[in-house]
Amino acid sequence: MATSHERLAAFGSQLIEVHLWLREEPAEKRIVAALNALNVPEWRDTPPAFLRTDDAAG
Repeated sequence: MATSHERLAAFGSQLIEVHLWLREEPAEKRIVAALNALNVPEWRDTPPAFLRTDDAAG
């Protein structure tokens, strides 16, 4: 059985695929905002690169 972290990582990968399909920045920002609103303890100190909203991630 996959751990919750593995399931979240798979979910994140699927969201990135959706982003690549949409290619719309407003949609990306909404997705990232929704993911950043989740309470995921593993992401508190070091969020995955696809969740970073600063220009350096870019």
